[in-house]
Amino acid sequence: MTVDNATVFPSAPADPKKPDRPPESYIANRFDQQLWADLPTAAFSLAALYVIFAFAHPLAVGGETGLRLTALASTSALVLFLCGRWLRRSCQFRLANRTAALFAAIVLANVTYHLLQTRDSLQFTNFMLLVVAIGAFFLSLRWCLASIAVVGLVWGAAIYLLRSPNLIHNVFAFVSAALIAGLAFRFRTHALRRFLEGEWSENRHLEKLVAAESELIRANIQLEDRVAARTRELREQIEQTRRMEQAALESEKLATTGRMAAILAHEINNPLDTVVNCLHLLDRNALPPADRSYLELAGEELQRVVRITRHTLGFYRRGAKPGPFDCSAVAADVIATIRPMCSGRGVRLEERIQNSRTVDGVSDQIRQLLTNFIMNAIDAEGTLVRVRVVSSFDWHRPGRGGVRISVSDNGKGIDKEHGQDVFEPFFTTKGEKGTGLGLWVCKSITQSHDGNIVFRSMTRGPCRGSVFSVFLPSSNSAEPYANL
Repeated sequence: MTVDNATVFPSAPADPKKPDRPPESYIANRFDQQLWADLPTAAFSLAALYVIFAFAHPLAVGGETGLRLTALASTSALVLFLCGRWLRRSCQFRLANRTAALFAAIVLANVTYHLLQTRDSLQFTNFMLLVVAIGAFFLSLRWCLASIAVVGLVWGAAIYLLRSPNLIHNVFAFVSAALIAGLAFRFRTHALRRFLEGEWSENRHLEKLVAAESELIRANIQLEDRVAARTRELREQIEQTRRMEQAALESEKLATTGRMAAILAHEINNPLDTVVNCLHLLDRNALPPADRSYLELAGEELQRVVRITRHTLGFYRRGAKPGPFDCSAVAADVIATIRPMCSGRGVRLEERIQNSRTVDGVSDQIRQLLTNFIMNAIDAEGTLVRVRVVSSFDWHRPGRGGVRISVSDNGKGIDKEHGQDVFEPFFTTKGEKGTGLGLWVCKSITQSHDGNIVFRSMTRGPCRGSVFSVFLPSSNSAEPYANL
């Protein structure tokens, strides 16, 4: 039996409403397909048989009757051969029963014409064989019964016309042939039905397996998605925990630095007091004027160091009220102190200091801020450091006047990827030489004075270097200012 599974069972998920047994429409459709597959063999076999008949009739019958029988057999063979060729190329399997009926009609026509021409009662055997063949060939009960009925009518008409004396014998032969045809039809269709039911059940089982496999694949994909989502959540939690641990570590570093600074301040404070007392006991009047100025400058710087150590690297005086001071004077003092160091290291220190407004705050902190900026500029491996102190305005709040302190250099600059980290504690680009606290201290001092700090830097080109700019609001920010 030829079966086309791809036509009936396309690759698709199992339909839960699909019955476990095939419907009659499916059985009838498959019967038509099977009959259509058998028809070409029947057509070519009958064509070959009638070719033999065409050659045999002139010898067996002879005369004009033999020629007519030969012509009919030849015509039948040609028609059957053409039908076989068409059946091989066509897929119109719904015409299977009609085509089988056509073949039966051709055989019936030949049998009837042969009987009428020869008037030989032995030719009634051909009708019996045709009835049996119809039962063994057709797969549709309706077409099978209709074909047997037509053959029976033609058989009966031939008996009546020939007035055959063997009427009872022919009736008995017809009934026997019809019974055998029915049994053949029953056996063939029953076997084919059982096969199709098994095929249906097997394909149904395969569909269920495919559906179960598809469901398993979907479940696996969903599980993988859940695992991936949970993995992302765990990674985020791990990253958050790592950031928290890093923050705790940085806080611990800051706390440790504070404790160390307090210890250093306590240990250094007594030697500093001794040095200050020694300078105070020196006879300043016996010194030349130039040496006396250096002695006074050393005394002032020692007093500043004492104040810084007492506050353990603090950024503002806790419990003390800030007072007004002149940023221009503070900048001039810092530049005078650092200039000899610049000369010794081959760095030119330029200054542009204008008489600026007074600022409320702690002058020592601003001194410390400016010193950090200048020392960082010197360490930048450049040849020029510029310090600028002018009256200006707040770039972020243009209605507020104050003092702008800028320190620029032509050194190696700061890489762009480090731009967001320069004010973070313990971040340094100096390697082992830096502590990473200078710019962080400067930012904290600026914020404690209600100011703001910005910087820009380039690492290539003729404009290579860094510029740090700090704005400090004046004591009376409502007074007019110049945009210098």
